[in-house]
Amino acid sequence: NKRKELYDLMSHVATHATPSGLRLAAKDGMGEIGPFYDENKFQAWAEEAAKMAGHAGVIFSQAMKNPDRKLLPIKVAYMEKLGVWRQKYLPGGNP
Repeated sequence: NKRKELYDLMSHVATHATPSGLRLAAKDGMGEIGPFYDENKFQAWAEEAAKMAGHAGVIFSQAMKNPDRKLLPIKVAYMEKLGVWRQKYLPGGNP
């Protein structure tokens, strides 16, 4: 359910054409197109993206067919560092 709630929030405010989503691209409601003007919403989006980046690396590494054996130590080091990161930033939870 947490994933669905986050997906719904991100879809509503950042990807789909909704009134609240358009507020991210409209300065003072005037329709001026530009970067994210609402720092709180952007920060929430950026934090969620950071949480997912490590998991994405794991998923993409599984998609490699017949990877070079020399990559195995790199993958092990990545997984170890990801575990440390998870302990620090996602205590008690999964991404």
